[in-house]
Amino acid sequence: IKPIVVTTVIIHTLFVWNDYLLPLLVLNKDSSMFTLPLFQAGFRSQYSVDYNALFAAYFVSIIPITIVYAIFQKHIINGLVQGALKG
Repeated sequence: IKPIVVTTVIIHTLFVWNDYLLPLLVLNKDSSMFTLPLFQAGFRSQYSVDYNALFAAYFVSIIPITIVYAIFQKHIINGLVQGALKG
């Protein structure tokens, strides 16, 4: 059951990392405490988009997720396979 639990924890961590709605509702007044997705949304306005800064922020936000996946890749795949097979 360990691989399944580890996979669930990793996927939930990635979900929390990318969460947009709850931080938007809770942190909407103090921009110094914005999470990364809220910070990235700040590069878009009603009539323009700062694409250079936006894509740089996207790239920086992908780096930690890629590192986490590279470290836990074996556990993620093992947990997915364990959950798919009958025991």
